[in-house]
Amino acid sequence: MGVMTAAQLPRFHVGPMSLHTVDAAIAVAYRHQAPICLIGTRRQVECAAQGGGYVNNWTTEKFAEYVRARDPQNLILLARDHGGPYQRGAEQGLPLASALQLALNSLAVDILSGFKIIHLDPEKAIDRTAPDAKAQFTQMTIEMLLAADQFAKSQNIMDVGFEIGTDETVGEDFTPAEWDQFLAEVMGAAIAAGANLPISFAV
Repeated sequence: MGVMTAAQLPRFHVGPMSLHTVDAAIAVAYRHQAPICLIGTRRQVECAAQGGGYVNNWTTEKFAEYVRARDPQNLILLARDHGGPYQRGAEQGLPLASALQLALNSLAVDILSGFKIIHLDPEKAIDRTAPDAKAQFTQMTIEMLLAADQFAKSQNIMDVGFEIGTDETVGEDFTPAEWDQFLAEVMGAAIAAGANLPISFAV
């Protein structure tokens, strides 16, 4: 199975804010026989090695198990929102290399747990006031994309889609022309590396 296209994505995306929210999303998907995406941040749901998230004390692994046990028709798509460094309080103050590695470790567990869409968002690692902030954001996006794609393929998982861009902090400073350049650079790097191309763009 290949990476789904943007047109194939569910139209309804729900943040897993609580156990009841997750149960309700599954119930609605089955009542209407329509796919729904559950898209969580690293604060909400996080891998066991990094202490889990605040929603129902779920780890990424247990969250995925819970949903899959209640989703025999695979109507629920699991996705990661704002997957990047410094997205959790525990990472504040860490050197960038350490925070980035924790983020990549988290994304690896997402991939192994069956998440099919991953938002690669390094915005919290970028000093918005730096003259090269946009270039930093672009290069870190590329680094994360290539690392996550390489890991997925090393596990023979070929159907993970990536979302790039951000609607926060440095993302608010990009002009339309600069977003065009960002997309061209990221897509060019993905093509050069033989990586899966991003399927969606957050702005």
